[in-house]
Amino acid sequence: MKYTLKYILSILLSASLLSCENTIELTDDDFEPRLSLTFLGSDGGESTQRFFVSEVYRGEDVRLIEDAKIELYVNEKLSQTITKSSPLDLKNESSRPENNPYMIKRDFKAGDKLRFVVSHPDYPKAEANVIIPQRPIFTAEIKDVVRESCSASNTYLPEEQLQIRVKLKDVPNQEDYYRLKIHLKTPLEAKGLETTIAYKEDLILMEGKPESKKEKKKVPIFSESYENEFLVFSDKLFKDKEGEITVYTFRPKLCKVYVTIEHLERKSYRYLQAITKLSEESNPFVTPTVFPTNVKGGVGIVSVAGSNTIEFTYIPKVKSILK
Repeated sequence: MKYTLKYILSILLSASLLSCENTIELTDDDFEPRLSLTFLGSDGGESTQRFFVSEVYRGEDVRLIEDAKIELYVNEKLSQTITKSSPLDLKNESSRPENNPYMIKRDFKAGDKLRFVVSHPDYPKAEANVIIPQRPIFTAEIKDVVRESCSASNTYLPEEQLQIRVKLKDVPNQEDYYRLKIHLKTPLEAKGLETTIAYKEDLILMEGKPESKKEKKKVPIFSESYENEFLVFSDKLFKDKEGEITVYTFRPKLCKVYVTIEHLERKSYRYLQAITKLSEESNPFVTPTVFPTNVKGGVGIVSVAGSNTIEFTYIPKVKSILK
């Protein structure tokens, strides 16, 4: 995930957080400056992962904190201490010196109990406890297909695309939450390609209300419909069984295709849903977006997913599959 200031600030904009989870009331009268923590890590992927610390004051005044101390305990033993944020890649437009994250080493695994303790002399100590969910079990396959795709003129034309199909075995006897990630990387693109995923025909990713081809042709491009920016989903449609998800992306050149499933905690699932809702809000009269928090002494979300990745080498066919 690419962290931007929008995601860091988003957890600070709610006057009241989810009533069914931990709640914090933010008011102008009694709210003192606190630390806000943002970390959506996983037990797979990159060996170091980004952890953001910022200040929230009266729900609106925000600055990022670069001189806090982060202590990470794994199964009650101190694993690492980070006392200085690290500069981001300055080639990235969103990377500015004042937006530097702390880099957490990935020395934990599924099932571990983590405790993050963040301290700074100017703020109350903030703490978050996490148990990493077990790694998901799934299979995946990719293939070239022809689908109707909407053009700039709002007409639908056949287009060659890459289909990605995933079969996920749900963890039994509990409520589970997941996230699908698709990453394409060519030999010349060290950071990977920007990938747009078409998911709105999938039953699970659309919460049981997928778009049919007939409906899609009747609906204008900018119509309001269910959005799932982060491709998160629950197991409610395949509880204790196997769920199948099918998505599409552009037909790439020679590349590696990485298909990742993350097993999320409930709060991180709700947090990513809330970010998507917040980015779409334009009506001031609708109920404000609310965010979960699991940070004691502060606000924010600290979560670590159990994850697995399947890698493919995609070699495009020389001839077009369009007929």
